[in-house]
Amino acid sequence: MGDIIKLLFKEKPVKLLLTLYKKKDKMYIAPLSREVDSNEAYTVNLVKKLESLGLIKSSKEKKKLEGGRDGRIKLIELTETGYEIADEINTIIRKIQRKGRRRKRRR
Repeated sequence: MGDIIKLLFKEKPVKLLLTLYKKKDKMYIAPLSREVDSNEAYTVNLVKKLESLGLIKSSKEKKKLEGGRDGRIKLIELTETGYEIADEINTIIRKIQRKGRRRKRRR
């Protein structure tokens, strides 16, 4: 359980889950890395960890690369469990933001 807490309560994993949640679609590693503000190697590692927890899944897709070569690229998406958890995280963030706005108005 400690590993899950260490992973899910850090900025980048949460950003990755919320990015996929808000996009509601599959994403490639490169644009996902930009959204999460990290390099591709870190994002690939993070994807592996979240995938091992059953929160996201990846699939490989053939794509033409520069020079006409064929390559495979990963598409990343939330699992049903990942979507539910991202939804809960999003709800918590909204609640905190609303409370913060209420406090500012009271002053």
